[in-house]
Amino acid sequence: MTEQAGDQAPRPTDQPESGTPSSQEGAAAPETTADPWAPFDAVLQEFVTARPVGAGTLWADTPTTAVGRFVGWANAAGWPCTVRLIREQRENAVVVIVEGPPLPGGRPRQMPLGVFQAGFEAEALRVALELGYFIGETWGPREEPPSGSEAAPTSS
Repeated sequence: MTEQAGDQAPRPTDQPESGTPSSQEGAAAPETTADPWAPFDAVLQEFVTARPVGAGTLWADTPTTAVGRFVGWANAAGWPCTVRLIREQRENAVVVIVEGPPLPGGRPRQMPLGVFQAGFEAEALRVALELGYFIGETWGPREEPPSGSEAAPTSS
C-alpha cells in the first residue's frame, strides 16, 4: 500500500457519533472519519509478504480519495494478473475481483470473488486473496492459440 513500512493506518474504533475519541485514545486529536481501508490493509500486508506480488492503491479523480486497493503480479505463463478490492460507496462494501489476460476478442477476463462489508472476517478475505492468486496463476499460456485449421484434430 502507500504507507511507509513503519506507518500503520488507524483502526476503526467504537467512537460516539460526535467524533470524540474513546477513553483508550487518551488525548489524541478527534478524527471525524476512520480509515475504511485499515482492516483490509492489515490482511493485504500479510498477503504481500507471503507471495511474490506488489500492492498499490486505486485513486479516484483526486489523489486524496482512495477507491480501492490491489495486488498485481505476472503469473507463471507471463500474463499480468491483479486482485482488486473496489469500494462500492452506495452499499458500503468492498468487492474483490481477480483480473487476468484478455479473453478471445479482447474482452476483459474478470471473476468476482466476494463482497465484504463492515465487520468482515479477516480469514474470509485471506481466502479470497489466495483464491484470486491461484486462479490468476492458472491463466495462460502467453502465446496466442493456434489458428482454427491447426487446432482441429484429424481423424485417420
